Amino acid sequence: MRICARFAVPALLCLAQSPVFSQTAGSVAPVLPPAAMLSGAAARQPDVSSCAASIAVSTVSAGGECGLFFNRCVLAATMSAADSVQEMLSRRFTCAADNLDQLMSLSKSTAAQNTSALFASAVYTRTDSGASVSPEINLRLRLPRTQGRLNIMVEHVSDNVLSRAGQQITPINQTQERLALGQNNAGSFIGMNYVMGVERALQDNIDTGLHVTSRGSAPYLVALPFARWSFSWHKRLGSWENRLYSQAMWDSVPFLDVTGGWHLSRSIGGDWSVVSSADLDWKTNAPNVTLYETLSFPWKATPKDTITPAAGLSADTWPAAVPTAYTIYAGWRRRLWKNWIFGEITPSANYYRAAGYRLEKAVSARLDFIFGAESAGQLPAK
Repeated sequence: MRICARFAVPALLCLAQSPVFSQTAGSVAPVLPPAAMLSGAAARQPDVSSCAASIAVSTVSAGGECGLFFNRCVLAATMSAADSVQEMLSRRFTCAADNLDQLMSLSKSTAAQNTSALFASAVYTRTDSGASVSPEINLRLRLPRTQGRLNIMVEHVSDNVLSRAGQQITPINQTQERLALGQNNAGSFIGMNYVMGVERALQDNIDTGLHVTSRGSAPYLVALPFARWSFSWHKRLGSWENRLYSQAMWDSVPFLDVTGGWHLSRSIGGDWSVVSSADLDWKTNAPNVTLYETLSFPWKATPKDTITPAAGLSADTWPAAVPTAYTIYAGWRRRLWKNWIFGEITPSANYYRAAGYRLEKAVSARLDFIFGAESAGQLPAK
């Protein structure tokens, strides 16, 4: 009795202050456990009156239940506060984009809705060789008065590369994701994005600015100019969705880093689909081209969960065509909270040429936070 009474007041206070809960007249809904709240298993949230009734019931039950109830209330208040922060940050940088848009266009006319977005991710990867944590940021400030052609870009890509004998052993799926997003170079990028051409199926972009990174073994960072051209083509051919992309990047070095790929996808019945991803990476100062190929089968298990079993390989073309890695993995991506927090876990079995094709187990955990108008749950497409 005394234990529950001690929890009752702060629990009611946190509920009364939390906009997550809504008053439901004439009904008492059961208190949801945190897992149900996050997964949406119940149709509605508990209100203040229902929580008060639950406290009354808890006073005649074990003290541990009262502690669980208080934890639920704290979780609800915490997520409500997180929603407020997300909305505030979204408004702040969208407003900054609008103000900058007006300044650069010398116009105060009403423009289309600003679709600026900030994508922040934290990726933890652990293999038999070690572990790494890589924060990543992709911010695009859209300037609508420029007819959607001029954007301000801020990106940060961590050097999430684990190595053995000087060879890259980052899981193939992570490498392909970065290539498809144009993030094959680590460091911070600040500059302007100019959309040269936008049609229904074609998009042509140029990014220019500064690339802040370290060079060699130097303990300090340097800011170097960079230019990056990217092209993508989307087209549906029969039952297949096609995406063809290419990119060339100059980074204050006397050669280009050229990447490209062809991704095919289609539904194969029910909630299953098949995706074939072929990518390449070539630095023009060397004859070698690295190829990546992955075949995956995404399954939409629930409205919030996608499970993706896949297999892939990578290969070098010089001095001889030889496979450098094989991988088998299964990714589980879940919408954790509303449309702006997503989690992903991917265990994998990898066989690297640098390790004599011995089994190298790995697991990566990823959290994605999305702020702004494009809260769609996916990483930004180039």
